[in-house]
Amino acid sequence: MTSLRIFSLCSALLGAVATGAFPSASAQDNAAGKGDIALGRALYYEGIGADGAPITGVTAGDLSIDGSQMTCVSCHRPSGMGSSEGGTYVPPITASYLFEDRVSNRALRNERFKEYYKEPQGPLFVDGARRGRLREAYDQESLGHAIRAGVDPAGRELDFIMPRYALSDADVANLTAFLKSNYADVDKGVSEKRLQVATIIAGDVSDERAEAFSSLVTAYADWINKDIRTDLARPGYSPYYRSEFLDSYREWDVNVWRLTGSEDTWQAQLDALYQDHPVFFVASALVEGDYTPVANFCDEKRVPCILPVTDLPADKVGEDSFTIYFSRGLMLEADVLATHLAGSEKVGRILQIHSDDAEGTRPAAEFGTVLDTKLENASLKTKKVKSAKALTKAIERALKDKKSFDTLVIWPGHHVDAAAKALNSIKADEKRPIYVASTAIDAVRKDVDLSKRALLLATYPYDKPSAYHADSYRIRAWLRARRLAIPDWHMQLQAYYAMKSIQFAVEHMLSDYYGAYLLELIEHNIGTAFDPGPHPRLSLGPGQRFGSKGALIVRFDDSNRKGVIPVSDWIVP
Repeated sequence: MTSLRIFSLCSALLGAVATGAFPSASAQDNAAGKGDIALGRALYYEGIGADGAPITGVTAGDLSIDGSQMTCVSCHRPSGMGSSEGGTYVPPITASYLFEDRVSNRALRNERFKEYYKEPQGPLFVDGARRGRLREAYDQESLGHAIRAGVDPAGRELDFIMPRYALSDADVANLTAFLKSNYADVDKGVSEKRLQVATIIAGDVSDERAEAFSSLVTAYADWINKDIRTDLARPGYSPYYRSEFLDSYREWDVNVWRLTGSEDTWQAQLDALYQDHPVFFVASALVEGDYTPVANFCDEKRVPCILPVTDLPADKVGEDSFTIYFSRGLMLEADVLATHLAGSEKVGRILQIHSDDAEGTRPAAEFGTVLDTKLENASLKTKKVKSAKALTKAIERALKDKKSFDTLVIWPGHHVDAAAKALNSIKADEKRPIYVASTAIDAVRKDVDLSKRALLLATYPYDKPSAYHADSYRIRAWLRARRLAIPDWHMQLQAYYAMKSIQFAVEHMLSDYYGAYLLELIEHNIGTAFDPGPHPRLSLGPGQRFGSKGALIVRFDDSNRKGVIPVSDWIVP
């Protein structure tokens, strides 16, 4: 990330926001027109002016630049709540911050206070955050003058690296219109005292797992609410300055949305549920099957969906996606396996067998695509089966034929039990490598004989089986203290981690309850605040949506309590 990117068009705007005010110019605003919000959005996100061309300007005294090289959103983010770019403090420019008087009061003090505790910051950030910003509300004229001339309303020159842009009157009007519309109020699902929260269960999830998941989410919310009620009941008791923030406290009301039927009906079900009961965010989810319908709902309603438990994220995920995932799931496993095989000395003829459901078809297609790019002259044959019985027969037939493959890859989809049954036909003298997806590990451990499963390998997108995580012991104690069953420890560990991450982010929002801001706070804290959890090395940059970027290759070995041991290093494809 270059320093020029830091000092974008809206860096000039941040300088204006940071330093003062002009007299009211409502007459001039009216004369220039109300502006076009869509064109203002294009300027904010893409640096494109009203005439369809990139805006131009000068930075660092004599360096010519244009808007396509740097954008407002890169610094101020989609929420408009600012960020820290290259160690430089970038303040908020939402409507409530920009177009209202800035006076010295508790709200302003709390705003500054929270910036120091989101993440460690350097001296440039701290210096910028401490600068006074007392001023009158901004209007269209004062905004345009600061961006064009590089002079703040008090007559002080802005930083020489901040661009001086040649904006037309239409550009200024459009940008003003967009900024006034961007999170002008808090999102749906937020009231004076409560946050409406959903969690989603969808697909072929057993009643036992569904109950374990929903009970954990609701118990965690109850735990948060008890702390909130305790603080509100003692407003004069103020460890860690809590009494300063009481007016931003909101209890969580959790709504469990259980989706039924086929995947192509899920989005309509979610739309109806949201219409009846809007929520601010979705706290994790337990989805067996393709997560795409849920992701589409989250994107269209602009509802943050934080860390769902799913093996198959949406097929298209961009920087503006409203879902943040633990990893790419089976798609990541396919990439990792292709990378692993490309680096192996003896691969030979590869046969992959996959089910015809999404959990089989999509990783098989990804594996083939990536293998072609990483392994020249790869010999890959793919066989798709339409039922559990057909999967069992296809695997058994392949294992009997010594000439059918040199390497076998199995994507069983929903038919993990059928795959495990077939793998019991492995001969004791089998030397060819056989790989299964991580989704089949439990079934293989349960149904395949010990001597035969020792011949198998698997993709494993989690931390090393031998890794020690102190939080895992605390979480087990937390569950047992509430008499919650633990039928699926790995799923429950993910759900707990999701709730803890969300809690940390919500506490730092204060009263700025904007969905995009919640996503940005998750980006900041996902890899720094906690014990690593089920996935190692979680990290998110601006606009990134997958926390874990790699996986292991493991072999089955009961000498480890988790039944597998690594045979590779951590592979990031």
